[in-house]
Amino acid sequence: MNFFREKFSRILGKDDKPSHKRALVAGWFSYPDRKATFGDTRAKDLVCEWLTEINIPFDVAGDPDNRVDGVDIGTVNQMNYDIFIFVCGPWQYSKDILERFEHCIKIGINLSIAEEGNAGFDYVFPRDSLVESNPDIVITAKTSLLPVAGIILVHPQPMYGERQRHEKIKKIIEDYISQGDVAPLFLDTLLINNRGNLSNTSQLESLIRRTDFVISTRLHGMIFSLKNNIPVIAIDPIAGGAKVQNQANALGWPMIIAGEDLTSDILKESISRCLNGDLLNKIAVCRSNAEKAVFEMKHKFHDIIKSAG
Repeated sequence: MNFFREKFSRILGKDDKPSHKRALVAGWFSYPDRKATFGDTRAKDLVCEWLTEINIPFDVAGDPDNRVDGVDIGTVNQMNYDIFIFVCGPWQYSKDILERFEHCIKIGINLSIAEEGNAGFDYVFPRDSLVESNPDIVITAKTSLLPVAGIILVHPQPMYGERQRHEKIKKIIEDYISQGDVAPLFLDTLLINNRGNLSNTSQLESLIRRTDFVISTRLHGMIFSLKNNIPVIAIDPIAGGAKVQNQANALGWPMIIAGEDLTSDILKESISRCLNGDLLNKIAVCRSNAEKAVFEMKHKFHDIIKSAG
């Protein structure tokens, strides 16, 4: 048990009967007018784990805009709680926040405090203050890693008119990403106004190499992925097929989906296939065949140039 957790447990009375105690866990993630961070919410998760360890029931005060579920900090009945815990971030004494919970044990934890004393709390575990600095508790939180998905989507292409399926494809991909099952890395192959602020191909390929798979509606999103041994879900955004479909055929790449056929279930099945390792041999075959074809093309090109004139 680390230092913060041990002191926290003693304050809440680990050895007492906890049946009469209930805590409300709040933070800047509880307020719609504040911009909470991933650090704030992970610190909140950790404090909730600590409460569970010592059998203290609790509620979280959450806000949908900050992607935290829970009770509404503005309307919750404060008399339901004996303990009020404010977690993470910069803090100055706030009468508006603390006066409703004056009857509670008030604990501040993982806070940056720029004033003397306990800043309105009965107990405070500062991350940093005028007199001390301590490790941010998030450094001890469990890590839960996700597959990294490179997302490379082509812009609308008016030349294809009504055959375009860009918006449908984008919506299906965005809906999947919003479920939180992968860590998206948004990339692009454009030189002007590149969404990832990339300025050269080496940067793009270096990032693609660090993904677990790529979803691409761009032809070169598919090419750069396969070139770097990364499985790619190639989606042709043009109904009936166009250059993405044609290139997949030329390479013999099997993970090609027609834009009009894409569904959320097909996308999930394709992602599972990319992650189970079955496509690595397919990538090797595609690259080998492509290298042979390009080698022959190069020699024909040389012959034409040498004979010209």
